[in-house]
Amino acid sequence: MQPHGRTGGHRQGGAAWRAEGQEISDTPDPAGDSLWHVDAPSSVDHAPGPCRNGRRGLACKTRSCRFARDVSARSQRQLARPGGSVKNAQTSAGGVLNRALRSAMESAGLSPRQLALQVGVSTKTVERWMADSELIPHARNREDASQVLGVEAYMLWPKAVTDRLKIGNDREIVHSYPYRSACPSTVWADLIASATHELFFAGYTNYFLWTQQPAFAATLRAKAATGCRIRFLLGNPDCEVTRQREEIEDVPLTVSTRIRITLGELAKIGSVDGMDTRFSATEDAASHIALSVFLFDSEALVTPHLARLVGHDSPLLHLRRHSEQGLFDRFAGHAEEIWSRATTPR
Repeated sequence: MQPHGRTGGHRQGGAAWRAEGQEISDTPDPAGDSLWHVDAPSSVDHAPGPCRNGRRGLACKTRSCRFARDVSARSQRQLARPGGSVKNAQTSAGGVLNRALRSAMESAGLSPRQLALQVGVSTKTVERWMADSELIPHARNREDASQVLGVEAYMLWPKAVTDRLKIGNDREIVHSYPYRSACPSTVWADLIASATHELFFAGYTNYFLWTQQPAFAATLRAKAATGCRIRFLLGNPDCEVTRQREEIEDVPLTVSTRIRITLGELAKIGSVDGMDTRFSATEDAASHIALSVFLFDSEALVTPHLARLVGHDSPLLHLRRHSEQGLFDRFAGHAEEIWSRATTPR
C-alpha cells in the first residue's frame, strides 16, 4: 500500500510525531508487519490457525509465531480470571483496549507498523493507542489515522468528542482569559456592535472602555438611537471602599480618578434617551468593586477582581446564556441587584 500522503512514510516536517515525543524506528517489529504485538488479552487477534508460513499450532518455530503463541497464552490466562471477559479485557497497564481501532485496522489489513508509517508516528505509539481507549492521540494524528483507515475519527476515539462537548451550565462559558487584558478589544467591539436591546456596563470604573474602544461615545449615541437600553453602574468616587481600594492598588491612576474620567466622558455625551448612569449604594460598594459585570443582550464579560490586582490583571469569563439560572443569569442577577439600590450621581 502506498503511504497516505507521505514521503518515505513520514509526515512532511514530522511535527506531529515529534510532538508526541516519538521517532520512527527502522528496526523491524519482532512479530513482523502481519502481527499486532500489543500485550493485551485478545483471543481473537491471535486465534489458532495457519501462520504466515502455512503451519499450524506448535509446528512453526519461527520467532513471529512463537511471539503470537506467547501473546495468545497470556490472553487466555487473563480471560480465565474473574471478570476477565473479552468485553472487559484490559492491557497489562490497566487500560481498556481500543477495540474500535483494532477492528478498523483489521478491516483495513494494516499492522501497527504499517499504520504508523502512514500516519507519521512510531509503531509503539500506535500500539499504545490500541492498548488504551482512554489515550487520545493528537488531533492531526487522529484525522490522519481515520483517513487511512476509512473510519470517522469520532468512532475510533469517541472520548475526544465527549471531552470537548460542554454539557450543563458550563455550556455558557464561551471563553476564559487569565487576564482581562488578554481578551482582544475586538471581542468587546463585536459584543457592543451586535447588542440590540441591552448594554449594561457594571464595572466599578468602566474607564478602560473609553481608551480601548474607538469612537465609543458615537457608538453609544447610535445604539441609544436604535432603542438599545444603555446603563453605566459606577462606584462612588468619594466613598470609603473607593479610598481603601486606592490604598491597596497604590497606582498613580487612582480608582476615583478613573471613575471621574468616565463621568467626564458621559457628561460630554449629554442627556440621551435610554441611557442612564448610577452609583452603587454604600452597602453594595464592596460587592461591586469585587466583581465587574458587562452585559450585551444574552452575552456577558465578567471579571472577578483578585487581591491587589487592578482590573486588567484579573481574569475574565466570556459567557453566553443558554438556560435559566445558569452562569449568565447568576452574574446578571448580581449586577441587577446592585443597580436596584444604586443612586443617581448629583
